Amino acid sequence: MKKIYILCLVSLLLFSSVQLTTAVGETATISGTVTYVIGDGGVVSFPSPLPNSRIVLTSAATNLSGVSYKTYTDSMGKYKLEVPYGVYEITVSKEGFTSIVSKFINVGKDYDTVYNFQLVGTSSSEPSGEYIKEKGIVKKIDLEGGFYGIESDNNKNYFPLNLDDNYKCDGLRVKFVGQLVKEYTSIYQWGVPIKILEIEEISEVIPPPVPDNGKIQGRVVCSDEPISTAEVMAYLLPIKLQTEKVVIDCLEADFWYESVYTDLTDNNGRFGIELPPGYYQLLAKKEGYKMASAPIKVLVKENSLNDITIKLIKYEEPIIPEPQKAKLTGTIGWTAVYGEHSVPPMPLYDAIVEVYKDGVIYTKENTDFDGCYSFDLPTGVYTIRASKEEHETIEEEITLMSGQSKDLDIILPYKIPENELLAPGFEILTLMLSLGICFILIKRRQKNE
Repeated sequence: MKKIYILCLVSLLLFSSVQLTTAVGETATISGTVTYVIGDGGVVSFPSPLPNSRIVLTSAATNLSGVSYKTYTDSMGKYKLEVPYGVYEITVSKEGFTSIVSKFINVGKDYDTVYNFQLVGTSSSEPSGEYIKEKGIVKKIDLEGGFYGIESDNNKNYFPLNLDDNYKCDGLRVKFVGQLVKEYTSIYQWGVPIKILEIEEISEVIPPPVPDNGKIQGRVVCSDEPISTAEVMAYLLPIKLQTEKVVIDCLEADFWYESVYTDLTDNNGRFGIELPPGYYQLLAKKEGYKMASAPIKVLVKENSLNDITIKLIKYEEPIIPEPQKAKLTGTIGWTAVYGEHSVPPMPLYDAIVEVYKDGVIYTKENTDFDGCYSFDLPTGVYTIRASKEEHETIEEEITLMSGQSKDLDIILPYKIPENELLAPGFEILTLMLSLGICFILIKRRQKNE
């Protein structure tokens, strides 16, 4: 029987050891609501949220013995704590109310643990006034013999009625929880009276106050007419240039600038840019316009307003004169040669005249009845090729200058087969034919004149 008892005791101890060990690093959440009732004379009021009640969780684990976690309920009596999962003793308290201590509350890791509590108080302990949770600096105020106040990070002054002597140190940075005391009159007339509920010294770097922005606003115009959708740019100059009387071309030297702030103008040409204090160069741009002057240098101060008009000039499209063309004219003729005999040159009708530029055909035309052709060509170097079936093809290279008129006559020999014999009297026939053609041409020219 004794062995069985010892075995049970050992098992119980082992079980307790397992249950009362908390896994450090793995957390769980416990939350809930604290309410209160007033129980004067046996009459219990309807439960109401109890703000700023203190919640303390003390670990029952052997490896975290004595470690505690605390928080306060918010204005709706709610609380939430994130702690290593395990077994805890929880204490809920508030001055003027009965405290509650619950032991062996298990905070599980796989689910959210919810515990609600209700405290009982008297009518004199019913909460009055708001609660604050702030950070600030303890200051010694030299008024009426001197006292200590707290200047919060939210630029509010608080007059603590129960500040502990350990915290009466000028310049001490603290975080605190307090209750506003409304019905209190002080001779100091400084700050909001509060009752300190919790206070703790902290050592953290206070960020420097962010300066208030200034503003640049104005209009972008062209000949006093507003320009919409123009881009306005404010370039922040680096410190080394802020005191120099220099203006840099923003479009070519963006690397000089630390920050750029932009805005687009509205239908009335207006713009507005909020920006930190400093020296800026201001310009505006829009396609088809250019700045009427150099970029404007502006000093922006805190809470200042600069009203500026930026003038643009519209680009005028340059008139580019059309290049003057050259004129090429001429006559294409033909002749026949056989041994010592030849036919005088005569106009060649329907001959093909082709104009080539850089090895590519540019234009072409056929000669008229008089063998004439004409082209209007840009300046340049051309190759003129004249051809017709049963005639040799001739090419000529010419250079044409702007406004120049040039004549180019080409004679295409007729290809007579070598085995073809001349008939008797060929010379007389050729002479008569030539004279006849010349007579016809002379008559036609006289008629035209």
